[in-house]
Amino acid sequence: MSALSLAGYTLALGSLALQALLWWRVYSRVGAWKPPKHAGPGYDGPLSILICARNEAHNLERHLCRSLNQNYRSLQVMVVNDNSTDHTAKVLFAVHDPRETFTSVSTPPRPPEWQGKKWALEYGIGRAAYEVLLLTDADGEPATPEWASLMMAPMGPKVEAVLGYAPYHARPGWLNRLIRYETAWTAIQYVGWALAGRPYMGVGRNLAYRKELFRRAGGMARHAHVASGDDDLFLGEVLHRGNTAVQLDPRSFVFSEPEASWGDYLRQKRRHLSASWHYRPATRFLLGVHAASLLLFYPGMLLAGGPWWAIVAMLLGRWAGLYWQMGRALTVLGERDLKRWIPVLDLLHVFYLAVMAAVISKPKPISWK
Repeated sequence: MSALSLAGYTLALGSLALQALLWWRVYSRVGAWKPPKHAGPGYDGPLSILICARNEAHNLERHLCRSLNQNYRSLQVMVVNDNSTDHTAKVLFAVHDPRETFTSVSTPPRPPEWQGKKWALEYGIGRAAYEVLLLTDADGEPATPEWASLMMAPMGPKVEAVLGYAPYHARPGWLNRLIRYETAWTAIQYVGWALAGRPYMGVGRNLAYRKELFRRAGGMARHAHVASGDDDLFLGEVLHRGNTAVQLDPRSFVFSEPEASWGDYLRQKRRHLSASWHYRPATRFLLGVHAASLLLFYPGMLLAGGPWWAIVAMLLGRWAGLYWQMGRALTVLGERDLKRWIPVLDLLHVFYLAVMAAVISKPKPISWK
């Protein structure tokens, strides 16, 4: 066996070993998740639903009613209008809310050092009526009127943050399948690590936390210059094993419409992934191990060169393991239809990771809207 072939087998088998370890210790917890059988009453006190919007008139017209129609006893729904230039103000003025739960605020001009969505969040959280917050986006569609109640169910005296799942609608085509597969992978990571006792982020389309957690982190000020990361940078500093819970009941999911073009999708992901450079070193290391376990397999297999039966055995071993473990996770996350496409999506996902690793390594100004 040549040195090149030996290096290839080392990369491919090392990648498989890393993936097996991560699934065994962390990621399998997502597929095994079940609602707690003996959960306490959770939190049923007053709640502020917070939606930050910049030029989102169309989405607010379509989706705001889903937040207003939540079956929750004491509720405030607040939209933070972040210097919109479309007809967002007219939409908010015309909101019909017989329960009188709705309010809106408009942010003052954004200070030049504040980037992205953070200024709107900082302003809105400071003016929210209640101490417990439930966050989503203007294009978010809660799956059911029980969304707010279910997201509050794990909240308790010690639990200060609840991490939810925010999938994308299923649409025809491979771009849609890849978007949903990558979104599921992201959830498998942050939910898996949270269940393993090392939470590091949430997704702002479906996320609850107490204002005290926000204050303890100093709000958004420390990361105001970073255009993305409004839902993970401050959380990474204050989340820990004892104060974080997850909610994966499908009735608590918040759906969004996916990007329709490859260019829009890559720009969106570039903005999101740019925040990862500001994670804690330990978190960056763990995410780097995950990326390496995915990226090194196929190059290693190509370098190995043969014999053919060994290559086929490694391929089938990888896909069988993914189909078993990731298939269970996809079922919990409501993405069961993706299971049959796992071999193709695995290849596409690895290519996507390689592209994004190259793209985010080149700094470029990124805006929210």
